[in-house]
Amino acid sequence: MTEHVVTRWYRAPELMLSADGHYTSAIDIWSVGCVMAELMGRQALFAGKDFMETLRMQISVLGTRPADELAYIRSEQALQFLSSLPFQPAVPWSKVFPEGTDKALDLLDKMLQFHPKKRITVEAAILHPYFDSVRGQYAEQDPVIPQGPGGLDFAFEGDSSLTAAHYKRLIVEEAVSLRAEKALARKMRAAELANQSRAAAAGMEVEH
Repeated sequence: MTEHVVTRWYRAPELMLSADGHYTSAIDIWSVGCVMAELMGRQALFAGKDFMETLRMQISVLGTRPADELAYIRSEQALQFLSSLPFQPAVPWSKVFPEGTDKALDLLDKMLQFHPKKRITVEAAILHPYFDSVRGQYAEQDPVIPQGPGGLDFAFEGDSSLTAAHYKRLIVEEAVSLRAEKALARKMRAAELANQSRAAAAGMEVEH
């Protein structure tokens, strides 16, 4: 939430214009939108060298924002900065990414809305037509990854005696082991479903 971190390129406008700490998951939707744009264009969309240039780049694409989208900003300095920018018409996403599909551009537009309350929610984004072709792969309930011994374990985070190098090594080890842990979780889920099926079948036999 500061101005001096490497995630500036993916930072939602409200983090730079209204530093009041009242943020929602909309800031993450903005970041995901920036990542999607980067995947589509093969370069960062708002790669400003500081927060002011980043804001200028955002306005240069999204266009000068109407007054109702600035009402939440309490900082006079921020408002003065925005008012000092020359008028910019919005650039159609089809012009920014001419090879983008209609579905991809529509989702991108819904994620990269300047006002946080106008951005698509996580739930609505998952249901967006852009994901229709892959949604069936995730129709089943997500497996619950086991915690503690034999499962996902980040208990080392509470050990103040560890050095930065130790933390890095332990985090890498957890990341490497994640695939096996997820496989175990899926196996557990499959076994649970099998038991449910057997129980249901046994119930039907009793009824007959």
